[in-house]
Amino acid sequence: MVDRIAWSDDLLTHIDEIDNDHKKLFVLANATFAAVALGSDAVNSALGELWTYTKTHFNREEESMARNGYSEHAVHKKEHDNLLLELQYLTDRLVESGAGAIG
Repeated sequence: MVDRIAWSDDLLTHIDEIDNDHKKLFVLANATFAAVALGSDAVNSALGELWTYTKTHFNREEESMARNGYSEHAVHKKEHDNLLLELQYLTDRLVESGAGAIG
């Protein structure tokens, strides 16, 4: 299966821990889309992993930005908030319409 969301090195921050997290988020997002072919239980499991890792990553990244005095911290946090809203929308579609809703 072709990845629905493709990684690009344009997204690199050149902070290994953050870049590795971002790459893993792409893997988990694509695994969620791929799980559609396996049914609702597989999608639910993949989506749970994506939610857990996304929140873990966002917390780690936001703590790092605050600790290092990153001037765009508030703007980047807003981007995280928007991504969580998109993930919630995807989750809601799944609950309402089943695995095919995200296929």
